[in-house]
Amino acid sequence: MKRRDVLALIAGVHMSASAASAQQPAGIAYLPGEDATLMMLVLNRLGQLGYREGQNFTVEYRSAEGHPELVPQLAAELVGLGPDVLVTGFGTLTAKAAKAVTATIPIVFTTVGDPVGAGLVASLGHPDGNVTGLTDRAADIGGKRLQLLQEVVRAGAAYTVLMNPDTPYSALAFKEIQAAAEAKRVRIIAVEARTVEEVLRRFADITDGSVAGLLVLGDPLTISMQIPDLALGRRLPSIY
Repeated sequence: MKRRDVLALIAGVHMSASAASAQQPAGIAYLPGEDATLMMLVLNRLGQLGYREGQNFTVEYRSAEGHPELVPQLAAELVGLGPDVLVTGFGTLTAKAAKAVTATIPIVFTTVGDPVGAGLVASLGHPDGNVTGLTDRAADIGGKRLQLLQEVVRAGAAYTVLMNPDTPYSALAFKEIQAAAEAKRVRIIAVEARTVEEVLRRFADITDGSVAGLLVLGDPLTISMQIPDLALGRRLPSIY
């Protein structure tokens, strides 16, 4: 095939795709487990890239508003709408819920601590399947966070880890923290919470003076709460 024929073919495909896009906007489904205001950041960025809602894309989103128990149901609702792509918000929980309800719709997660360990992708280099996205390798730095907290709070032999046990990332990160604690010869106390009410009750227990500091493992529940205000109000050294 001659070069001009190749260029003509590419141009033809591009024109066909553009025409199809104009007739049928791409459908984006967005599932944030945390505060829905993050959706505005997504829409603003798409606008900066030249995309206009209602013109070349449509969007549907369901926010759990910091209630992780709602995530599986919301993921199923979005998949039922038949979007072209499903974008999940902060954390492992939303990505796992999306993968559980579709093996065909492309899923893009925004931040997952350990996508390989959580079973979302086969490897970082070759995700395979219908799932891909970004990772901050947060599970790997759990031990570093404990070390940093110890440097700030030099006294104390016990630290608390606040986590949602239903979030797959929590178990992975907690293992890293436990390993670091054993090496440092300090005691780690796991405090589990699945709801906003439980977090508030747990904070009352944590601040009884028995622990030197607090590590918070992120998920849609803890990231939606005012953890800094709670910690500062109780004068509890924390990292989150």
